[in-house]
Amino acid sequence: MIKMTKKAKIGIITAAVLVAGIVLLLVNMPKRPAQINTAQGGNTQQAQSQDNSGIRSSLAVPAADTSPVRPEGQSEANTASTQTASSAQEGTQSTEAAPTEVPEVTPSPEEQQSQQQTANLPAAEATADNCTATLSSDNSWDNGSGKCYQYALRIQNNGTVAVNGWDVTMDFGTEVKLDQSWNGDYSVSGSTITAKPAEYNANIEPGQSVEIGFILSTSGTIGTPTVTFN
Repeated sequence: MIKMTKKAKIGIITAAVLVAGIVLLLVNMPKRPAQINTAQGGNTQQAQSQDNSGIRSSLAVPAADTSPVRPEGQSEANTASTQTASSAQEGTQSTEAAPTEVPEVTPSPEEQQSQQQTANLPAAEATADNCTATLSSDNSWDNGSGKCYQYALRIQNNGTVAVNGWDVTMDFGTEVKLDQSWNGDYSVSGSTITAKPAEYNANIEPGQSVEIGFILSTSGTIGTPTVTFN
């Protein structure tokens, strides 16, 4: 057997103690930096995962909106009312409108009498010295105490020479009153009215004519008037 000296034994024991101390130091060494790094790594991975999710969300295509477009400021109730009115209008256009019957209006006896009197107003004509005087009336109406008649007197020159001046008398068979007159010089006597030219229509060239007119009133009944050149 090898005999160890006392000094050698002490050295071995000291070395063993040093190794044990080193092992204890290594075992008891704090591991916080590794944990911090691990936590930081986890946070980094989580942040990257969130960023990737945000990118995927921003790149996502929104679904198409199939709801009807409503003008700005218009409520859903107004939109529904507009759609309903449009549907009603289409239904109305598809329905053919029935023809409207115009009721027949029958004139009263007074109106029939007035129309008959207006249609049957008396007229007369006279010819002298290649001139023709035609008296006609196209209107009449009641004036409360009698009747009013509107007459036109047309004088035509049928000759080949000019007529310078004319004078016509009209007899209506009952007393008359001259209410209005134009384009001539008039005088009234009983049932007759005499017409002469104004200053501007005394001369009538061949083939030409002049026309004058007047309104008379009467409480009697006018028959067929007579026309005479004076």
